[in-house]
Amino acid sequence: MSSLAHTSIPLIDFSSFIDCDNQRWVECLSSAQVQTAQDIVQAFQTHGFVYLRNFPMPPGMVPQAFQWSEKFFNLPLHIKRQALHPADASSHRGYSPVGAEKIPQSESSIDPQKGLPPPDFKETFEIGKSDKLPKNIWLSEVIENSCGLKGFKEFFEEFFLACSKLQTQILRAISIGLLGIENATYLEKSHQEFNNQIRLAHYPAIKNKDINERCGAHTDFGTITILFQDNVGGLEVENPLQAGHFVSVEPIEGTVVVNIADLLMRWSNDSLKSTLHRVKPPGSIHGVIPSRYSIPFFCGPDPLTVIDSLPGCPSPSKYSPVIANDYILSRIKASY
Repeated sequence: MSSLAHTSIPLIDFSSFIDCDNQRWVECLSSAQVQTAQDIVQAFQTHGFVYLRNFPMPPGMVPQAFQWSEKFFNLPLHIKRQALHPADASSHRGYSPVGAEKIPQSESSIDPQKGLPPPDFKETFEIGKSDKLPKNIWLSEVIENSCGLKGFKEFFEEFFLACSKLQTQILRAISIGLLGIENATYLEKSHQEFNNQIRLAHYPAIKNKDINERCGAHTDFGTITILFQDNVGGLEVENPLQAGHFVSVEPIEGTVVVNIADLLMRWSNDSLKSTLHRVKPPGSIHGVIPSRYSIPFFCGPDPLTVIDSLPGCPSPSKYSPVIANDYILSRIKASY
């Protein structure tokens, strides 16, 4: 494990898990995999975030994802609204224009009397697994073809599967590092339905004087988040040693950022940290902050999973058991 001078977020080589994709992988665990798993868990216990390099994804797929994302967000607003996200968040799918989402800082910050924080200055498009409910909300085939987006849907269906495979490898590493080799498949067994979500996010260019934050400080809802970011920057994470102070998570070519989300922190009885993070505007060019694109992949357990303390985690339990889907839906509905 190595750390970088410009950030406290650890950088870990994940190459030992690239070929960890056969049915007998537990029997073939190497000392390198165990060490990598322990390093990852240590990073999640102290920072809640980690950079991974040499991770298993098809060559060229991540740059393609950003190309498709930019094509979509460059469409006229009236076209994007043809795939509009439901206003009541009954289905967390489809397109949300700038200002639609207002993310509470954390579960404890949801206060109906105080209302939600100011809306984030971003637009998004949410995608789930193609054969699962709620159904994805796509532009029609006619519109896709007429707007130069032919293949958009098919690409992101493949991207979803590739990210889900990466999720499985990361969950294996967390299980090994946190629960031991004998529990190497513990978290994987609760993530068989791929209750996950791709988010295409675009932060439009804006004059420097018109904005202080692109996305306010918050934590994520599910198990883990896998984040692909462009080279513009702006992501910041709360310093684990100094509450209220944030450190930059600079884009590093060839890496992916992974963070613990609230449900896994709860599941681990706070052994793993779900850390506050935000998106601040980077430096401006002639008074204009450039556009930023990111693609988080939010991972959640199977909907009916009971979230209680994991075996071997600190006791007594700090939280009451909760059904995964009930928890996540309550957090999503509080954001719209």
